[in-house]
Amino acid sequence: VVSVVSCRLCLTMHFSVQMWSVGNYHWYLKQEIRLPHEGLLGMMWDPERLYRIHFLTSDGHYIWVDFCWTVDQSKGHCEENSATVGVIDGAKVLLTPFKYQIVPPPMAAQTLTLPCSVNQIAFCPSPCCDNMLVLTSDNTITLFKQNKSQHNDMVGFRTIWPPLSLVASTSLDACLPPSRYMLRRLIWWRMDTLLGVVWQLESGSDCIMELSFQVVESSETMAVEIRHQCHVEMPILQLDTNADTSTVVVEFVDGSIMKYNSARRFDDVPFVLPWQPIDGQAVVLPLPCPRIETAVLGGEEVVLGLSDWARFYVNGKEVVRDCTSFAVHDEFILLTTHSRTCRFIPLSCSLENLTSLVTDDMNGVLSESIRQVERGSRIVTVVSGGNKVVLQMPRGNLETIYPRALLLSYVRREMDRRHYGSAFGAMRKHRINMNLLYDHNPNCFLESLESVINQLESVTNINLFLSDLKDEDVTRTMYPGWSVDPSSQNAVVGKVDRVCDALRKQLEASDCYKFMLSILMTHVKKTKPELEEALLKIRILHDGQTEPGRLSPEDALKFLTVIVDVNQLYDVALGMYDLKLVLMVAEKSQKDPKEYLPFLNGLRKMGDYEKYQIDCHLKRYSRALEHITRCGDEMFEECLQLIRTQALYSAALELLKQDVVKCKRVAAAYGEYLVESDRLEDAGLVLYRYGHLDASLGVFEKSGCWRLAFAVAFQLKLPKSEIMRLARSLSDFLKGRQKYGEAAQVLCGYASDPEEAIVCLIAGSLWEDCLRLVWFLTDLWSWHDSFLDFTTDSYI
Repeated sequence: VVSVVSCRLCLTMHFSVQMWSVGNYHWYLKQEIRLPHEGLLGMMWDPERLYRIHFLTSDGHYIWVDFCWTVDQSKGHCEENSATVGVIDGAKVLLTPFKYQIVPPPMAAQTLTLPCSVNQIAFCPSPCCDNMLVLTSDNTITLFKQNKSQHNDMVGFRTIWPPLSLVASTSLDACLPPSRYMLRRLIWWRMDTLLGVVWQLESGSDCIMELSFQVVESSETMAVEIRHQCHVEMPILQLDTNADTSTVVVEFVDGSIMKYNSARRFDDVPFVLPWQPIDGQAVVLPLPCPRIETAVLGGEEVVLGLSDWARFYVNGKEVVRDCTSFAVHDEFILLTTHSRTCRFIPLSCSLENLTSLVTDDMNGVLSESIRQVERGSRIVTVVSGGNKVVLQMPRGNLETIYPRALLLSYVRREMDRRHYGSAFGAMRKHRINMNLLYDHNPNCFLESLESVINQLESVTNINLFLSDLKDEDVTRTMYPGWSVDPSSQNAVVGKVDRVCDALRKQLEASDCYKFMLSILMTHVKKTKPELEEALLKIRILHDGQTEPGRLSPEDALKFLTVIVDVNQLYDVALGMYDLKLVLMVAEKSQKDPKEYLPFLNGLRKMGDYEKYQIDCHLKRYSRALEHITRCGDEMFEECLQLIRTQALYSAALELLKQDVVKCKRVAAAYGEYLVESDRLEDAGLVLYRYGHLDASLGVFEKSGCWRLAFAVAFQLKLPKSEIMRLARSLSDFLKGRQKYGEAAQVLCGYASDPEEAIVCLIAGSLWEDCLRLVWFLTDLWSWHDSFLDFTTDSYI
């Protein structure tokens, strides 16, 4: 920005100094200072202090004036605040409500023209935030109000922001005390009260003027009178008020901070007191700050200050060293820095936590609230209650950003109010994961499903939400710190199925035909997609009566083929044994009719055998077995072949349990399968269970299951010679596997050979059993000495 100073002689015989600046290739007249008629001997910029200018008048008065850049904007954290910014351009005020439209300078949404140059703008406090007062260089104030019943009608469109119109104006020369200098730091404090600072010649000091005003009815004038005056000893650098708390903060040139207290009665005297925070220490800014503001931080009202040296202070404590601008949002303090970042300080944090901002690593509360911006960007305004931040670049153009911190704050606030429609709109526009709609407060979301559907309105919006669903809590992963429902941390498993089922139930209760596509989406989106249910609904839609405006089954099927692989849909439709549905799906696919028509033509009858063929085609062999078992005896060989091929023996035995003959054949095949799988004991039991005693005896003998083998042998009533042969065979098998005790039992009990049994026990070192058997059989006492020799050799 370039500043220029010029001097001219007015018609009223007053010298005036005009301050000009350039931006976006446009010259703006920002200030016009009228000096006494004695004349101006000289003026110059201060070589050290930025924006300070020195004057010397012909009557010997030396004057120095400090200028600073400010943004004149409407204040107040309320819905009525349109984030209106006023730009002074000579005798014009350029107004733009950034809440509704972004108009690049030097253009504006509305231009107000006044009789002479404008010096100051003051916006009204809440709730009429867009009303304003304008102070011109001839010391006249003009009131502009917004008429909600009127709109700025233009050809082709109509704006939603009502324009301002002139209400009244009056000169302050009559009510203010004699002074060379006009009122500065004009503030619209209350609905009928103004604050300003005047330098008084008599006292040689600044005076805070509290003015009351009232519009005179049936006249475009105002009655202004001085309500109170508060004289201070030191020159005032800044005067500001908080639109929410009505606190007035006063900054003096030495950096000390005071709080202005108005008189309660007319005869009382107003006063200023030092600003004292909770710790009781008076607040003093280390450097004078041309820009100050108050905010409630961590439950305590604090003073924010920004010096010309880019130092940002909170209650006199330095927080950031490279700050270029700041603004206060409903929930954040916004900062831009020389390091090309825009940072967001939550107003919920305490003053002690802000010290982490001084460190380079930026740990602590702001680590997740930093956004890169263009170098030299400065904050123009931030929309109250919204998510929009307007920045001005060094060359003068405007840029609008939507920081993630403000977006998440806005979305959370809207969902807390159950305004899911506006929250969804912001999430869709700025690509915030739709899972946040549910994860922010799962219980509230499920309770408000009817309201959610009504607010989302269209099927497209509901499907967009469903398409983003996943079994993940985004308040812990993508957007940590935004969950308000502790139970949501335990609701991740089965989340998608739970939401789909609840939403489908509500959609069907609302209008199943209107929301048919969303209902189909709930079936498809589940962890295990319910494609059969989705196709069944399309079939019901096809069989129903077609009405004008109702979704056609072709469109529903087309939608389904977009979100699901058509080949998978074809197989599912085929598995439903509905040839009409199969043909509908096949027509939507890229399949050649020569591929599927011959196969489908062979399925026209659609009996159990045709269903068996379909199941085999789809490799659903268990269901194929169910159908082939109902096809009669002539298909049993094919059934048996399927059982053998797919190893469906257990299922087949269950299905054929009423047919003993078929069960025996299946059991025989099952036994062969188990033998081949080296599961001999299981094979013998299956064969025995279904009456194949001879086969089961052979399997038990082969596997060494001697108890079961003898049980079957006695059931078959085998001769004694065969029993003894079986005993000798089993004993040899057991001895080969070093099971000497069991071999001895077989020899002694079934082969009638106790001597061989004793030999087995001795070979297995089973001395106690051997001794028991020797003394039990009296005719074997001759083995006693041999037994002692064996035991002696074994232990010595």
